Amino acid sequence: MPLLVPPPLVPGTMARLPQPEIDADGVRLRPWRRSDRAAVVAGYADPVIRRWHCRSMTDDEARAWIDGWHDMHLHARLRDDP
Repeated sequence: MPLLVPPPLVPGTMARLPQPEIDADGVRLRPWRRSDRAAVVAGYADPVIRRWHCRSMTDDEARAWIDGWHDMHLHARLRDDP
């Protein structure tokens, strides 16, 4: 499908800006932190999550995964403690 409208911003314009933290209804959306590594490993070990993600993750893999998100500045983690 052709792009019919030009992008509102030049690609890469926001890449250097810090990622926001958003609080709403007792939930915080924020970028992943290296200190989240244990939570990532535990999440991938959870049987309910493994039903949908057919893989596990080691501590080193979690570190690399989080570092990869920091490089891309795209994802954040949901937190229930603002």
